[in-house]
Amino acid sequence: DGVLLETIGTAGEPGTSLKPIQFDQCPVFSLEGALVKRLFIVFDTKKTGYIDREEFLNGLALSLHGTREEKYQMIFDMCNLDGFDGISPEELSTVLFSSVSASYKILHEINEDGDGDSDMLDDVQKQVRRFIEQAFEEYDHNKTGKLSPSDFRLWLQQNPLLVDSIFGHESFRHHSGQVHLLLL
Repeated sequence: DGVLLETIGTAGEPGTSLKPIQFDQCPVFSLEGALVKRLFIVFDTKKTGYIDREEFLNGLALSLHGTREEKYQMIFDMCNLDGFDGISPEELSTVLFSSVSASYKILHEINEDGDGDSDMLDDVQKQVRRFIEQAFEEYDHNKTGKLSPSDFRLWLQQNPLLVDSIFGHESFRHHSGQVHLLLL
């Protein structure tokens, strides 16, 4: 978006970097909650608390055209909240429940009668908890209580819709990177 790039300015120009709140409102991403906050941290490679034009363009390029491995690493970094020793069940819960909460708000607004809303949220939360438990039962190969980058990558490979929800339909791409068209 041209206006966004004008707002960011060129790298090194004082006062022309994106603040977290501006990044949260960026129309390029359809993420909410903890995911968009974590994506900001991943984009902020210089660790300044702001994203300059270079960081934004590099992050955007990786998000849109990065390899699967690069995207898996970005998602790992987004979920590894403390930045140490892999992803814990609590960290994965925080990120996934943030997404669930955002989705629930949308579904709640769509559901006109309002009946069953709390039951629906309870059911979704139970499913997410089971999903997380299964991830650690099947992919925590060293039994450390954390998913290492390689464990997490294997888990993402078996759950491509997670990659889709962040980067948009990555699971429909062929290994060569060519997009397959879906006929609906």
